[in-house]
Amino acid sequence: MTKPMFIMNRTDIARVIASEKGFTKAESLEIVKDIFNEIGTQIAQGKEVNIKDFGKFEVKDHSGRIGVNPSNGERIAIETTKLPTFKASGVLKASVNQDR
Repeated sequence: MTKPMFIMNRTDIARVIASEKGFTKAESLEIVKDIFNEIGTQIAQGKEVNIKDFGKFEVKDHSGRIGVNPSNGERIAIETTKLPTFKASGVLKASVNQDR
């Protein structure tokens, strides 16, 4: 049996903060945007962002390789890229798996 899908976005997070901490929704949304923007800025500069008991955001290199164009079978060079990644902390993993 699958669980119903609920996708939480920045506005939803801001709404929770506003109701629990007494900020306005606008103030809370601005704080949430600032947090995510700062995480993005830091990892774009090659820095890790490690949030205790939550996880670590970082950029990893994805090495270039030779691929195949599926429409014509032609071999093509795929360039090296940088990918943002997230690794959950042990605390977060345990929280997710507590119902097991």
